[in-house]
Amino acid sequence: MSGGANGNLRLAEWCYQYIKENGHKTVSEMKDYINEQKMVYPGDIHREKKGWASTTSQQLTNVIRCSPLFEVVGKTSIIYATGTDNAINLYGIVPIEKAVDTIAGKKHLIRKRWPQVMKDEMKRRGMI
Repeated sequence: MSGGANGNLRLAEWCYQYIKENGHKTVSEMKDYINEQKMVYPGDIHREKKGWASTTSQQLTNVIRCSPLFEVVGKTSIIYATGTDNAINLYGIVPIEKAVDTIAGKKHLIRKRWPQVMKDEMKRRGMI
């Protein structure tokens, strides 16, 4: 199973841009952004309303965990209504040059498809 689904590549792209513009974020903040803002298509007559599909925290966590574009930069705590205090990860982005250097150092690329920001850098370097 190489390559990854297009939807997951799109999620990685959206999260990368969101963190780049707004700073470190938690998975729940990224999920809320994607489900409430990014998956709404204003001006598209075929998709004016929010799509029926939404992103789950588990899907987003797996995309971020497997992508070389993201890294854990710290922890924050969240207090639930029951009074329990949980530490959750804050995610930041890895500079695109460093992410592509990591991939370029591998002998064999496992994936065939990458998020658009990585494709652009790989094309600039002549890797693809």
